[in-house]
Amino acid sequence: MIKPFMPETSDKIFAQTNMNGNSYDELQNFGVLEAGIKVNEATPLFARVDKEEMIKTVAERQEKAAAAEKANNAKTGIVGLPEIAIDDFAKVELRVAEVKACEPIPKAKKLLKLTLDDGIGERTVASGIAKWYTPEDLIGHKVVVVANLKPATLCGVESQGMIIAADTADGGAKVLFVDDFETGAKFR
Repeated sequence: MIKPFMPETSDKIFAQTNMNGNSYDELQNFGVLEAGIKVNEATPLFARVDKEEMIKTVAERQEKAAAAEKANNAKTGIVGLPEIAIDDFAKVELRVAEVKACEPIPKAKKLLKLTLDDGIGERTVASGIAKWYTPEDLIGHKVVVVANLKPATLCGVESQGMIIAADTADGGAKVLFVDDFETGAKFR
């Protein structure tokens, strides 16, 4: 019964049991095994796994994987993230949106609720920039928004996108303002 999955093991079993019938049709019939047949000497079907050897093999594989990731990080300059194809990037819609209103979200120290005009209509975005920006810093400015991000609810506010900001050397965040661009313009 295991022959389709483990043909070599099945052959070893037949050899050890000294059976002459080794097809499915023969195995379905009772009495295929002749009386008085002696089984051959039993030998292990599977090699015993040496624990130390297995640990060594796993460690070598982990070292190779780490070296490959380090090489990829050196090549891309991005730690821990895989490279993406142009088709993956093409799925992201980056659009210029004007901040029409902004307010802190109650019970959320880090979040601001932004109402944006993205050239198609209004959308609400919750952004974790309250530590670095006040509503007055943002209202009237134009920002870049990921327009086709799946909506997520943050502290009771449905966020319909994400604004683009960069990390700063001091651990902060700096919003990318694009006031010279037309509202609704797409980035390519």
